[in-house]
Amino acid sequence: MLVNFFSLSTGQQDDVKRLYNASFPDEERRAFDDLVTNAYNGEYELYAFVEGFVVEALVFLFTPKDMPYVLLDYFAVIPDKRGAGIGSRSFKVLVKKIQSSKRTLIMEVEDPSYGDDKTEKMRRIAFYLKNGADIIKEYDYVLPDLSGGIKSTKMKLMFSPTISYLDFDKLHTFITILFEKLYLRNQEDSILKMNLENLRKTFKN
Repeated sequence: MLVNFFSLSTGQQDDVKRLYNASFPDEERRAFDDLVTNAYNGEYELYAFVEGFVVEALVFLFTPKDMPYVLLDYFAVIPDKRGAGIGSRSFKVLVKKIQSSKRTLIMEVEDPSYGDDKTEKMRRIAFYLKNGADIIKEYDYVLPDLSGGIKSTKMKLMFSPTISYLDFDKLHTFITILFEKLYLRNQEDSILKMNLENLRKTFKN
């Protein structure tokens, strides 16, 4: 069952926080309390997938108003349930929820062409492909260091459900809003500028 974070018990909320802190590297993780504040203030949503009373997975979404796209900001399954189908079932429930609001889910995934852990990065991409997502192969996207450091990460963008096309202008606006509101970067940020230029090259060439 998909449950809003604020409807969870205190113990379950603590389980979500522990899973979050254990599942993502420092440069891809923001302070958990900041995410909770974002959810209180709107345009951000925290959920857990709960079976019985056990938190089996978490999913955090960036949901800017009046946009056709929603970012799957974080998605993680508890270690002892990985490989048991929980991830696929949770993801399909999530996509159905997003699709019912006539929006498209966007995922940032690490580019396996760069850095270490290539097998793990390819496994993540394969997971989303297996569950009906698609990838913008030609688009080179960079995630800034979310811990405040300088370690940016080469990424690819994926989306689900699969649709015939992504609207360039709306995706351009979505990425700009994402960097400004969630990553706290202004329009002069060099990584944002690079991402938007790469997007233009990908869609306009």
